[in-house]
Amino acid sequence: MAFREEEYISERVRRNYRQIRDRLGEIEKYGDIRDEVLELLENPRLKVIDRCDEAMGQALFAAGLIDDPSGFARYFDDIRCKKVCSFPGAPGSGLGDHHAYPGGLVNHTSTGIELALATADVYRRAYGLESDREILILAMTLHDVAKATLLAWDDDGTYPKEFPIARTEAHHILSMSEAISRGFPFRLVKAMCHCHVRFESFDRDLRDYLRAAFLIAGKELPVKEVTIGAEDIICKFADGDYYIGKLAMRTIMSSADSEGLDREAVCKMLSSESEYALFRGRPWSLTIGV
Repeated sequence: MAFREEEYISERVRRNYRQIRDRLGEIEKYGDIRDEVLELLENPRLKVIDRCDEAMGQALFAAGLIDDPSGFARYFDDIRCKKVCSFPGAPGSGLGDHHAYPGGLVNHTSTGIELALATADVYRRAYGLESDREILILAMTLHDVAKATLLAWDDDGTYPKEFPIARTEAHHILSMSEAISRGFPFRLVKAMCHCHVRFESFDRDLRDYLRAAFLIAGKELPVKEVTIGAEDIICKFADGDYYIGKLAMRTIMSSADSEGLDREAVCKMLSSESEYALFRGRPWSLTIGV
């Protein structure tokens, strides 16, 4: 029997999806963008996916942003042939990684929005840092939106490994490219980008992620220097929800055999129970060298 994502969407996922939409409903200044994002959640196929062809692969290769232009074209040819996930049914990351179950994207996104808003409150009190809450809501909603297209479920309950662009997963770049192609402001795209840049390679990541995203969108990067804003700092930390998702996934997978859990049971458990509830009380340890 073919894997059906909708069979695994729990009430917890539905509740968190409503919360995302409710947060978007709070947006007033960016009403046109809000409406477009709500529509994208209902129909999450990326428009920009059609630009990811052989010519684009060559352009990214020439810019030093990918290593295999032929592989890029083959990967996206395959993606275009696949059915897109619903946003509520999409996984939150690659197989075996954080929130990798139907509904994982919703759970990760809704938590990210709440973390961003809470962090904004703390930073305002601690540092006097003022931020735009509407940009935070939009950035955290959109930062992984490409996963519904790139991580669409196959009939066997798996999905393809992502093609790397600018040394990172393709969804990081394509989510920004989609926002750029729709004419969303650079301030929003920049906040999305900061979700995924790494501290150890911050300058290079920021530069190359933006270069790749604008190239794929067919737009010119509008600045020569990037100014780091309050929303960028906050979004970087708000995306840290992946850590608890990794702990939950590693814990449940390490004990699945001993508990007699097949893949169906694991997906249903991950969708319905909180990540913390899954690794609390289950024996799991990580051996590290010191």
